[in-house]
Amino acid sequence: MPRISYIDIAKGILISLLVLHHLIWTSVTFVKVPNDFLNMLYELQMPLFVGYFIQAFFVISGFCTNFAIPWRDFLWKQVKTLLVPNILFTFLIHLYHGDFSGSFYDIIERGGWLWFVTALFVSKIVYYFVRRWISKEYVIFGLFLLTSFVGVCLNDRDMFFNYWWHRQTLTLLLFLALGNWLRTHIHDSKIWIFGGVYVVGIAACYLLHIEVPYITAGFHATKFTWGLHVLIAAGGSVAFLKLCSYLRYSPVFEYIGQNTLVIYMLHLDILYPLIENFLDIYNKNTVEGSLLATFAIWCATMVLCLLLGRVIGTRYLRFMIGRW
Repeated sequence: MPRISYIDIAKGILISLLVLHHLIWTSVTFVKVPNDFLNMLYELQMPLFVGYFIQAFFVISGFCTNFAIPWRDFLWKQVKTLLVPNILFTFLIHLYHGDFSGSFYDIIERGGWLWFVTALFVSKIVYYFVRRWISKEYVIFGLFLLTSFVGVCLNDRDMFFNYWWHRQTLTLLLFLALGNWLRTHIHDSKIWIFGGVYVVGIAACYLLHIEVPYITAGFHATKFTWGLHVLIAAGGSVAFLKLCSYLRYSPVFEYIGQNTLVIYMLHLDILYPLIENFLDIYNKNTVEGSLLATFAIWCATMVLCLLLGRVIGTRYLRFMIGRW
């Protein structure tokens, strides 16, 4: 499928939000920075984008992937563009942290260090073969609603290890199918109904006095909040992509969107040392200083990722990000 500008823009916005989320989450829950501004951002991000941004990536992948090619070609493409980069970066990340032997356990048990890439790899293969066996879309959606609920229940019970991130994969298949369906419906005006669904889901959380349920590398949804999670994630993902379809020109986000894989793979190991270098400013707990520190960390992380991406994207290294 040829590149579509608004899809790259959407990916660019989403990966920028992901980096911001990890900046906030690392500062508040891991480093435990005593900062009111970061705590405010932590609360605001939940209803604004955390409830759907990972699922939106899967919707976009379902939108862009050609599931009609022969199965051998399809499998090879997924291995080349997802599995191989995940394995290579798993070795590099463990080597960087001085734990090279741990990379083998990560690959065998989890498919690699990067949970999102593993889940995307497995879910695309599952969806490909389900489409070959089941022709009716409503049956596929029904099946993946069931797998989504099963994934949440498996996490609730936690009876065995989450091999190859199968719990997340089971919940994300639904959004891959939603993206594939959206290929022929993105310009339908009725798609804005999904925006209403998102608003209803968020409003229900506030009326019921519960946190916005979401699923990323960790589960913040249970079998009791699963329905709200589906409403918020599906409504937010589709409405976000519909909104982006009106954006015809944004060279910065478009360029960022063309480098989402390398940004995703590198950003965490860049964020942490940057946050530590700005602790003195955060500890002063002023709004102006905290805002400038957050913006500086975010900008520096994005720029460094993109610069390293240019290096990795050269002729002899681009196989690391699936560009053979």
